[in-house]
Amino acid sequence: SPSSQTYWNYLDRLTEEKRNVIWDGIFEHTKSILKINDGTFLFDITNFFTYIADHEQNVLPKKGHSKQMRNNLNLISLGMMVGEKSALPYNYDLYQGNLTDCNNFPSALKSVKNKPQIYDKEKITLVFDKGNNSPKNFEALKGYHFVGSLPKAKAEAADLFGLETKPCYESTPGKWVSSVSKQSNVYGMDCKVVLSYNERLYRKQIHAIEKKISQTQ
Repeated sequence: SPSSQTYWNYLDRLTEEKRNVIWDGIFEHTKSILKINDGTFLFDITNFFTYIADHEQNVLPKKGHSKQMRNNLNLISLGMMVGEKSALPYNYDLYQGNLTDCNNFPSALKSVKNKPQIYDKEKITLVFDKGNNSPKNFEALKGYHFVGSLPKAKAEAADLFGLETKPCYESTPGKWVSSVSKQSNVYGMDCKVVLSYNERLYRKQIHAIEKKISQTQ
């Protein structure tokens, strides 16, 4: 049977360009069979620890902040763009484990802009979390519809706290989520900032905090 080195030798011939051609072919075939037409895309980055030892040829495996609390091991980060309705991965990228989500976000945006036949900026909405926020990234998002999240300090700067909230949608029968919104400058861009309040989520978080406090006593 082939040795592990033989497999490595074959994989060396599978360049990034060839992998992208294979990925696009499989994806387009799957999309045509399932008749998929996503308009909203969810993007997130995570990392995985590996047992790859340190050596000079390491490109991706690096020490960083492990989301699995294994900071002593080399990490590889994975970013993925998923269709909201289909849950199919439209695009993925691998990043060095020592880079933050914010630093990797431009690469994901580049992939979006390189495929206008899939990501029509007039028709799609990108969704991502606050780990990807930066003035540079918001500048690159101009022209796109997007939904992100803000840390508390940024929400406070928008002067939303203290304003009256109104029910906006029913999360479960009889349980409403309230919100208030206003236009505000976020990282140099005029955005609609929405502050929401979920009573059910609030009670769950308070219960979790009280439980942790009781465990320390």
